[in-house]
Amino acid sequence: MIRFPQSRKAHQAGYIAFSPDGNLVATAGRGLAVRMFQLYPEKKLLWIEQPYSHDARIGALHFSPDGAYLVRQWDIKTIFHALTGTKSRVPVKKRNWLPPELTPGWWLRFYSPNLQWYAEYHGNPLYDGEFLLWDRRQAQDITENGQAIFLPLFEDGKPLPIHSRSVPLAFHPKEPWLLVAYDHQGFIVELPTLKIIASLPFHSALAQNVAETHVAAFTPEGRRLLIVDNSLVRIWEVPSFVEQPSLDWKINHVMSLAVSPDGLKAGIANRRGQVVVWDLD
Repeated sequence: MIRFPQSRKAHQAGYIAFSPDGNLVATAGRGLAVRMFQLYPEKKLLWIEQPYSHDARIGALHFSPDGAYLVRQWDIKTIFHALTGTKSRVPVKKRNWLPPELTPGWWLRFYSPNLQWYAEYHGNPLYDGEFLLWDRRQAQDITENGQAIFLPLFEDGKPLPIHSRSVPLAFHPKEPWLLVAYDHQGFIVELPTLKIIASLPFHSALAQNVAETHVAAFTPEGRRLLIVDNSLVRIWEVPSFVEQPSLDWKINHVMSLAVSPDGLKAGIANRRGQVVVWDLD
């Protein structure tokens, strides 16, 4: 386990991401602050991009396939050199590696691995939030003409009244499943039927806390699901959804979780900028 201390200048880490080789960890949060950490051979902070807008929030970070560059959702035309933090503009012809979830302006959008589906969330889940699930096969222009599917979800053939305040968390990497949170409950939903195939009880009202955070992830091979629940990292085996022993890294207000692309590591970051990385096996 590797632990990085809190930072006063780069706090509220609402997103965490691993480089393709799993050796670099980037966090981002309120004010567009970005931090880059190296895990091996020496644990250290490589660089910080200082916050410059208190209200601006980053919905996602993404490394280039070779791990050399990092881009943040707020300004996808600007990239950071992963090791130095040097900024440059991305030529249009070289932006084809940017994933669709980095579209500017969307704070919470998830794409299925085959890009057929995407789920997005607008607003505040406590008041006027709206959860849409889109089938991209219906139209080429998904921003205007895509087929929107509004929840409710269905359990035993009956609709559940959780449509407007449920929040999408993660797509399964191989199966057509979407993890959705509502209040103290998580649901694994089958697409396109919206049938609930598993229910996961939470200790906290998770959907009230995740509108601008990323607190759940499947491992790349799809055999485990990790979810932040209060100060715990809870783990379920997939597809049985039998819960395994939880992990408690003794940090509060965790806002983000990620699994490395090779599936060997996981990391969390909290509101104070603390980061913990550990081996999954």
